[in-house]
This record gives sequence, C-alpha cells and structure tokens, in this order.
Amino acid sequence: MRRALILALAVLPLSARAADRVASAGLCADQLVIPLVGRDRIAGVSPEAASAAVSPVAEAAQGLPVLAPSAEALVLVGAGTVVLNTYGEGKTQALLEKLGVRVLRIPYDATLDEVPASLRRLGAALGESERAEALAGDFRRRLEAVAAGRAGTITAAYYRPDGGSAGHGTYVAEVMAVAGYDSLAARLGQPGWGRLDLETLVLTPPDAVITSFFESKGESLRRLFGRHPVFRRQLAATPAVAVPGRLWGCGGWPVVAAAEYMGVHHPGKGHHPGKGTP
Repeated sequence: MRRALILALAVLPLSARAADRVASAGLCADQLVIPLVGRDRIAGVSPEAASAAVSPVAEAAQGLPVLAPSAEALVLVGAGTVVLNTYGEGKTQALLEKLGVRVLRIPYDATLDEVPASLRRLGAALGESERAEALAGDFRRRLEAVAAGRAGTITAAYYRPDGGSAGHGTYVAEVMAVAGYDSLAARLGQPGWGRLDLETLVLTPPDAVITSFFESKGESLRRLFGRHPVFRRQLAATPAVAVPGRLWGCGGWPVVAAAEYMGVHHPGKGHHPGKGTP
C-alpha cells in the first residue's frame, strides 16, 4: 500500500503541490518557519508546534494544520518546501527529494553571533528576507537591552535533570553571560555540554543555580541526578532560577527570551526567585 502511494505521488506535477507552500517537520523547524513564513503559505507544522510546554511559538502555531512526521503526509498536504530539524530524518529527506520536494535543514547556531546570519540565509531561501531581517533585528535589540540592564555578574551553575551543564563554547553559557551569570562550568574550564558533578557543586558553591528542563516529572534514569539529596540540599540553600526549557531547547532566536527571563529574575536586582526545587 505504501509503495503504491509513493508511486502515485511521484507522478504528480510539482505545480499540483503548490510549490510555494512550506511545511515544518520538527519542533526546532517550527520555531523558524512559523515566524518567517506567512500563515497562508504554511502547509503544516509538527505535532509539537502548538504545545506550550515545549514550543516557543505555541501561541502563533494555534490553528495551523498539524502533520504527521512522514514523507507521505508532507507531500499529500501540498508542500513544495519542507524544513527539517538540523539532524535526523535522513530517509524522509531522501524520499522527499526523490519526489521533487525541496528540503531545507535549519542551521545549528553554536554562538549568538551566528543567529542573525542564519535567519537571513533561511529567510532568503524561503523567499521571506524582509521577515528574516525584522526578526534578526529584534533579536539583536532585545539582547542588547538585556545586557544593558543587567545587575552585575554572579557565578551560576547551570543544570539539566541528568546533571548536564553548559561550559564554554555553548550558546547556553553565552546567554547566561548576557543576562549577568558566569557559567560555573565555563569558569572552571569545562568545554561544551559536559556534566557538572556534585563534588564540584559542593566544593565550588555558586552564587545561584540555573535549572532548566525540570518541568517534566518523569521517572526515567536520566533524571536521577536532579533527585539526588545532595543536589536538593544545595539547591535549597542557593538562589535558583528555573528557566523554561522551551525557551532555549533548540537554540536560535528564541534564546533571547531565556536571557530576558534570567535578567528579570537576577538575584542582584533584589528579586528572589526562590530556593528549593526547580
């Protein structure tokens, strides 16, 4: 049945699939397609796009068609261009291209400086340069406003539920710095997305703890670190800022909202975000 469907799709002329229509096939792709492409051109978005728990563009995604993450669904909806996440879905990409659909991969922006250029490149590829330029300008202005209003710099340990942290060379450490937080992992010379162990946390206590992605209350083994009694005691004794994971899970332009959130909740501004569980 699937083979017959694929063969049928292959003979459809591209004009019948409205070549200017765009679909996003992943949460990270959604956060770029939805602000860059007019709603009348969006053929569909991923099932996660409208979820306020994980999507930074959930409100704007309301009412847009939701598509299953399959080549068949993307072609049948009439998408001439499909935007995929940075990684994965290799078979889907190959099949879409075989059927004459243009596939774009969103960039991975390792640094904040890369974000505006990436927006402009994708905007040009989608025929939406004006929207991309506006979004790039808004991103830069908002970052500058956060940096201008920060209340000094304090040391902060960033943690995910699995004990993962963010050292130098990560966009999370950069975003923290913009908002006035010096990543403990980066200060200790740790590169990339390594772990920040409990011994380091206890022996080098930070001024604050930044937690993220603790919203889910699952019981998987990967979340054991976040339930460790030593971590909980340290968290209870330290100002903690719980940044919603949806703001920076994919990187890119939405991370400016994470910077704004941390700026508002900076302990140096007299705001005490609370101590205890994130």
